[in-house]
Amino acid sequence: MAISKTFRILWLRRSPRFARDDKVTILITFTLDDELIDAFEADALHVGMDEVFLIANENCPRCQGKNPAELLAKAVNDLYDHIVKKRGLEMLMWGDRLIDDAATGYGEWEASMNKTYPAVDLIPNDIIICDWHYEKRKSYPSIPMFLDKGFRVLPTSFNKVRAVKALIDDSLTFSSERMLGYLSTIWRGPKEGEAKNRTLVAASKKFRKYGRI
Repeated sequence: MAISKTFRILWLRRSPRFARDDKVTILITFTLDDELIDAFEADALHVGMDEVFLIANENCPRCQGKNPAELLAKAVNDLYDHIVKKRGLEMLMWGDRLIDDAATGYGEWEASMNKTYPAVDLIPNDIIICDWHYEKRKSYPSIPMFLDKGFRVLPTSFNKVRAVKALIDDSLTFSSERMLGYLSTIWRGPKEGEAKNRTLVAASKKFRKYGRI
C-alpha cells in the first residue's frame, strides 16, 4: 500500500436532495463545482454522497416509487460524466451508501439499509471509494468487496485511536495496487483533555511500523 500521487482534492458536502432526478439542482451543482474547481486549481474532487437516507421517498413528487439504487447511481454517474469525462479530474466519494448492511452488519450510518447498495454495480469503478468506519471491528468486509469490484480504496477513520489501528491493520492485509493508503478525517478539534491529532499520530506510527512511510 502506497500513495503514488498527491492530489489537490476539493471536498464538497452534497445534500441528499441531489440524489434525485432534479435537472435544476444538477445544473446549479455543476456550475458551483466548476467555479470551485477553477478557483482552487483542483485535480480531484470528492463529491460526498454519504448518509443519503431520504431517497425514493413517498413524499417526493419526483422520486417516489423509483428504485433507490438507480436514483443514487444516476446522481453518481451524472457527477462522473461532468467531473471525470468533461473536466478530466479524479473523482472520490464516500462508500457507505454502496454497502449492504445485511451483508456487513455495519448499521445504517456506515452501510445502506434503504436499498441503495446495488448502485455499486451501476457506477464506474475508477471512482476512488473512501470507505469510512469509525468503530473498532475485527474486520471490515467492505474493503475486499470494493477491491474485488475493481475500485480504488481509501480506508477512512475519525477520532477513536483503537478504531484507527484496527482499520489500518485490516486494510494492510490486502495486497493490491488499488489500495491507495489511508484517509484521516478531522471533523472537529480535540475535546478538553484530548491529545491534539492523536489519531493522526496513531496512524503514522502504524504505517512506520509496517515500513510504509
